[in-house]
Amino acid sequence: MRLHRFYIDNLIPNQEIKLNSKDYSDTVHQIANVFRAKINDDFIFFNCLDSYDYVYTLVNIDKKELQFVLKDKIEKKTNKGQGRNIVLCQSIIKKDNFELVVRQMVEAGVSSVIPMLTDRSEKKLLNIDRLEKIIVEATEQSGRNDIIKLEKTLKIEDILSRAGEKIVFDTIENSDVVKENTKSSDLYIFVGPEGGWTDEEKKLFVKNDFIFKILPTYTLRAETAAISAVIYMLK
Repeated sequence: MRLHRFYIDNLIPNQEIKLNSKDYSDTVHQIANVFRAKINDDFIFFNCLDSYDYVYTLVNIDKKELQFVLKDKIEKKTNKGQGRNIVLCQSIIKKDNFELVVRQMVEAGVSSVIPMLTDRSEKKLLNIDRLEKIIVEATEQSGRNDIIKLEKTLKIEDILSRAGEKIVFDTIENSDVVKENTKSSDLYIFVGPEGGWTDEEKKLFVKNDFIFKILPTYTLRAETAAISAVIYMLK
């Protein structure tokens, strides 16, 4: 049976821990009310500070507090970005689609996501609190032991000076088909909006020595392109 897994940001893996409804309201609610936990049920907690999942057994249930004792710890081996710092620079798209991109970037192993304001961005505002909650939920579900960074919204010009290789995905015919991984330790992957990049944006990419790539498939929606582009660059 798969155990439910929860991120506790300041967890110190003592032999015994207590989670109160004031400081850990969401977690306590999930365990007590959603999963209707019983005494001797096991749960996994992790803290993103080390490479372990900690298995705790529930030993006491109170209206305002849950008490657990340590049962086991499991070392996690991750291949986050296969040793590289992978950053997705995603043009802002519709709310639900952008949330899907962020969730799947956690699963894919990227290090951070930069929302971009581009000429054809479909929406200017993002619900940051909701996106950060999605990141935590996806981290719990996927088994990762680190929380990816959701950076503030930037324009393309704001990212140009950053060190690292920059790959822009497009549908232009003279782009290179993705064939092999980059060797750079820092890799920025740029994915545009539904309407694609404008001519001015493409000129900016060329001027700043971006590498153009196309995916060997049909024309994709923005959220599908983002997921596919990261997976291809991680192959």
